[in-house]
Amino acid sequence: MNECFLLGTIINKVNFRFAIGGKHDSIIEFELKLENESVIMVKAYDKLADYCYQNITENNLVMIRGKLESDFKIDMSEIYFFRTKGVKEFGK
Repeated sequence: MNECFLLGTIINKVNFRFAIGGKHDSIIEFELKLENESVIMVKAYDKLADYCYQNITENNLVMIRGKLESDFKIDMSEIYFFRTKGVKEFGK
């Protein structure tokens, strides 16, 4: 089973775009910096992409669940957004 859980900080402005005529309606990509200084590219589609665009920004601490794609990007299926007042969850 190809499943990963990553905790890190978003280190760039999120890249959101619409996918006209494709399999998905919208796509978001951002870089996640892990504790060991590794940088991972994360992407999400459709409703999860819309949620991320509205709720996350650079320097947010997030935990994501996803799978490793052949291009070494993480295809996100869930995101947990950490704030001082608790955790927001979207996905499943």
